[in-house]
Amino acid sequence: MTPLEQDDIPDALDWLSRNRQGTIFLEANLRKFGLSGDPYSVRIWRAGTRAMAGLTEAGVLLPQMTDATEDDWHALAQRLKGRTVTGMNGVPSQIARLRDLPGLAGAKASLDEVEPGFSLELSDLVMPRADGLRLAPIRAEDAAAMAAWRAAYMVEILGQDMAAAEPEAARQVARYRAEGSHRILWQEDTPVAFTGFNARLPGLVQIGGVYTPPDLRGRGFARAAVALHLAEARAAGTRTARLFAASDSAARAYRAIGFQRAGDVALVMFAEPRAVS
Repeated sequence: MTPLEQDDIPDALDWLSRNRQGTIFLEANLRKFGLSGDPYSVRIWRAGTRAMAGLTEAGVLLPQMTDATEDDWHALAQRLKGRTVTGMNGVPSQIARLRDLPGLAGAKASLDEVEPGFSLELSDLVMPRADGLRLAPIRAEDAAAMAAWRAAYMVEILGQDMAAAEPEAARQVARYRAEGSHRILWQEDTPVAFTGFNARLPGLVQIGGVYTPPDLRGRGFARAAVALHLAEARAAGTRTARLFAASDSAARAYRAIGFQRAGDVALVMFAEPRAVS
């Protein structure tokens, strides 16, 4: 597999747009952050028009290798030798192969799951009752509370340690504010749910990080937050949404607003960074 160069980006984005597998992080990160200069930037290797794989500067592996040959997989392993990996996500069969790489095999993970994927054409969005609810961007005065929610999400869903989650959550919420990617659902003056888009492409959004505090669950707040945010995106021209569900209750909420099953996604986060050997 050969490294992707700056001049190759347009062709790579065209290929990725026609070969979306698992998540859309590889395509979205390349489009937004390029090949270097940001934790979400991606170093990419490709095998002609068969396969592509990326490694973000933060160490997350993002394979798009459905049509890869055995030689391609071997070449990717060689490219990854000595590189640090913090996690990976994508099609389960591809993640299973990467999980067996020397240095990664048997590594302890804080998250290692296969989750159901869902897709929705926004013309089919089913709006739930949202009386007394409103959706709003994160304000400066909301940042501390949302960082606490995000840290709780990272501990509960991603299996992270709170001491590490808290500073990372604060950084992420600052980024959400700057990018306008996330929203708070309010019931009068009380925040009741949090939602956002963790990747965007022209006409397509991927939902992630949906959170409702435990004492507010079971009241439909998460589905209302997601639906209202998607209605906002639809009005701005977005046509399709994707997501993957971390629990059966989340899946039921997404089905209730029109989402349909669309494959599975494997998610791995290592307890400590690991080097491929």
